[in-house]
Amino acid sequence: MITHLHIRNYALISELDLDFTSGFSSITGETGAGKSILLGAMGLALGDRADLKSALNSDEKCVVELTVNLTNYQLRSLFESLDLDYSDETILRREILPSGKSRAFVNDTPARVSDLNEVAQRLIDIHSQNDTLLLRDTQFQLSLIDQLAENEVERDAFKLAHTNWKKAVKALEEIERELTGGQDMDYQKFLLDELIDARLESPEEEDAIEEELHRLQHAEEVAETMGDSDRLMSADNGIMNQLEGLIQSMTSASKYDSRVHDLLERVRSVQIELSDIQGELERIASNADFDPERLQVLDDRMSLIQHLKSKHRVSLLSDLIDAREEISAKVDLFANMEERIEEAKSECVKAEQAMAEAGTALTESRSEVLPNIETKIGDLLTELNMPNARIMMALDARDQPGPTGYDEVSWTFSANMGRDAKPLHKVASGGELSRVMLALKAIMGSSKRLPTIIFDEIDTGISGETAKRVATILKRMGAEMQVLAITHLPQIAAAGKSHYLVEKTEIEGVTRTQIRILNPDERVEEVSRILSGDAASDAARANAAELLSLN
Repeated sequence: MITHLHIRNYALISELDLDFTSGFSSITGETGAGKSILLGAMGLALGDRADLKSALNSDEKCVVELTVNLTNYQLRSLFESLDLDYSDETILRREILPSGKSRAFVNDTPARVSDLNEVAQRLIDIHSQNDTLLLRDTQFQLSLIDQLAENEVERDAFKLAHTNWKKAVKALEEIERELTGGQDMDYQKFLLDELIDARLESPEEEDAIEEELHRLQHAEEVAETMGDSDRLMSADNGIMNQLEGLIQSMTSASKYDSRVHDLLERVRSVQIELSDIQGELERIASNADFDPERLQVLDDRMSLIQHLKSKHRVSLLSDLIDAREEISAKVDLFANMEERIEEAKSECVKAEQAMAEAGTALTESRSEVLPNIETKIGDLLTELNMPNARIMMALDARDQPGPTGYDEVSWTFSANMGRDAKPLHKVASGGELSRVMLALKAIMGSSKRLPTIIFDEIDTGISGETAKRVATILKRMGAEMQVLAITHLPQIAAAGKSHYLVEKTEIEGVTRTQIRILNPDERVEEVSRILSGDAASDAARANAAELLSLN
């Protein structure tokens, strides 16, 4: 349950600290006093969307802090699953910085807003005025049945099965699209054959061809140069003969001077190296004959490689080889298309069967609780001054399953004896919808053991004796959980164990919203104001005191 609310710099609230009590409490205030601000602040602390416009002063940080007592609600495992620090007295805090950035904290530990929201769903149910109108929506009706059926396991199982089925169907459709595009596969096969025939083996082949082409194109020049070089080396007065003469002249002197001996060894090394070079020159010269046939072969090969690279829009031979492998894989994949389609169809059948089984379990979980829900709602509607009201819920099979199952829900309603039940959204008045919603919330609050529920004018469209009966149910709900009700009805305002007043004040010419708990005398004044609709009279005070004494 909520034990404390702290607000700073939010909407029209400069700073607020408010303690809450257990049981049923009423919240009142004139129209426009700022009751919605209270709900907005709580919603922010519970993970609603943050907006810098919510700040009273955009240059300062906006802070909303909600302290909740979690004792006896077995929520430790939820906190652990979200990696949050658990405490029986937990603080949920939300901050909006002047930059517009929002931050969330659980027990002073930074948390994701989604985690805050997940925790909030187990702590507090805020019923807004629009929620009553949602009773006309079939999806909302189905979600209420699910909450009362407590079938989260079945819903999660079906959602997973439905997702898997959708994936299987999508996979089959993609394969079939590939098959319908099979007319392109002939061209892919042609490209593959062309690349295979090209015998592209090494990414370095192109560089090797360019080098050999360069040699062949200059073969005559190379042969002539090598011949001249060989003659310089081997002529009678050539380098080799002169070097041999140098060795002979140094040999006798080397016997007497070690320095000459060392030099002679170096000259002999040079002679050996030059002898090898001469041999290479002779070989190059003998192999440097111009070969026009080989030149044509290489030129054709290079033209083929360039053509293929251009065709496949790549710049490197290695990329062309990769393209060949990709096309080969695609062709192989297409060759196994029929087998793949059969496998995909089989997966679809399996996924659909699993979804059908999960859907059956989900439908059964809903069907099992419908009679009990109808009976409980009927009993509560009788208590709410609608003794002849009947509400009936039916599940019909959908043509196609959706994320929520195979079921389509219909609620029919009759408020009076002798009248046929018709769709709820067509025949129920605003006051009747309010009472149906209150009955549902009363059942849900009891079954889910929710710590806190907050009603924003659940009493819309009712008055008189019915208002007293609504107050009685709210008090009974308050015996099992914390109930806060924003109301404009004196019967409900007087029924609260505690009474909070929302009011606007002017501080130094600036409008501010304040919220405070009323003492007994102040409660009499506030209830009398609601009764009279204006400044309280003695008669209104007497009526207010009587109302309060009954509670």
